Amino acid sequence: MSASQALGSLAVGNIKRFLPFILTQIKEEASRRYLLVYALRELITSDSVDAAGQQLFSSNIDTIWQGIITQANSTESTRIVVAECLGKLCLMNPEKYLSELVNCFKSSDPLVQLVNCFKSSDPLVRSTALVAIRYMISDKPIPADALLMKVLPIFFEGVEDENIDTRRLAIVLASTVANHKPFLIRDSLDKILPHVYIETTPRKELQREVEMGPFKNLVDDGIELRRSAFECLYNLVEHCLDRISFHEFAENVEKGLTDVHDIKQLSYLTLIRLTETCPHQIAQHSDAIADTMKVHLLSKPKQNAVKIDNDKQEEMKRMVVRALIAMKGMQTHERLPKVNELFELVIKDFAAVLAEVKADGSV
Repeated sequence: MSASQALGSLAVGNIKRFLPFILTQIKEEASRRYLLVYALRELITSDSVDAAGQQLFSSNIDTIWQGIITQANSTESTRIVVAECLGKLCLMNPEKYLSELVNCFKSSDPLVQLVNCFKSSDPLVRSTALVAIRYMISDKPIPADALLMKVLPIFFEGVEDENIDTRRLAIVLASTVANHKPFLIRDSLDKILPHVYIETTPRKELQREVEMGPFKNLVDDGIELRRSAFECLYNLVEHCLDRISFHEFAENVEKGLTDVHDIKQLSYLTLIRLTETCPHQIAQHSDAIADTMKVHLLSKPKQNAVKIDNDKQEEMKRMVVRALIAMKGMQTHERLPKVNELFELVIKDFAAVLAEVKADGSV
């Protein structure tokens, strides 16, 4: 990696000499492709290029683009760096390169390019395009925002993709946009959310049993996809709830409260955020939520549980108490009997957990 950074730094200082070498090596040296693409990344992201170098870089930007885009279906580690490079190049000339990114290089018409490229038959290329677009999203306004407004709905179609990783990356893109530039996603939510909701439910076809000696473990290949879906819901709370059917949204958040540990935690954080933004609406779901909370509080560790499992269970109890305090503090007209009943149980049987949560200042 140090050698890649050094080569990239040399290219920053002498583009004319080192850029052709790097591009040729990327094409010919498959075993070192990741390191060479990383060196090119150093050049693309550098702020140290002088005026003459910038002019030379600009005159070679098409060559750089073609050298990188051909690696869009490389190994995963290489694709990540390729995607970052593509995203940065798109920021330099969004009118041209954003069109080519969505296109698959089949048409000279930009609008046709936008539709065709993202629908490449290669899921690796589609995934790389999604990550590249994500590198264009930031908190600050940029000239490319107007064009992104037009093309993002095309990329959001990835939530329906047949490839699981492409679906996940499309949801991650939606989550990123919701977090940083929600105005770019609000008009697309009615098409995106039904597919995000689908991914909040564990799928049996993505689960398999693996034998490890005398034991059988259940492996769920859909966990990362579900986690991304719940992260998307979390990011939508702050800026986009006015464009969402709340009760359907809340029902899907509730699903996460019975999922694996990480997703439970994330769903409780989403619940806490909902108590702050729309207490009256979430109060209507309080009975079902309180029932789930009670199960988590009263659960006992298994006899053969290891330390990490016990730690997770204690962490979950703290999270439940934190969420319960947030619900108890909601300003609503409803009396929330089950929430109050559960809070009395916490005061009686989980006083130490309650004191710990209050002491850490998280409520």
